[in-house]
Amino acid sequence: MDPKIAGKILDRIAELSQGNEQRTMDYLSKPQTGAERQRRYEEKLMGEGLRQVKTWLPEKDIATVKAAFPSPRGGIDWKAVIKAALKTTGQEQ
Repeated sequence: MDPKIAGKILDRIAELSQGNEQRTMDYLSKPQTGAERQRRYEEKLMGEGLRQVKTWLPEKDIATVKAAFPSPRGGIDWKAVIKAALKTTGQEQ
């Protein structure tokens, strides 16, 4: 980034945060990007012994699976699909 532009941005931030300097500095010093939050969440789940599963489904089967395993948001409840698959193989816990 151009140093002149960065300086203008910092000056504007200082102007807007007058009276809230500590809160602003706390916010700006947080290294919390979306990617970092996602990484921490994935590490937490992996620590619990969970692993992410990805799958592809043919267009012709989507309506059938969605009708059998509807999710609250109108999609497919993949946890229920996996649970049913494990139940049919006799590996359900």
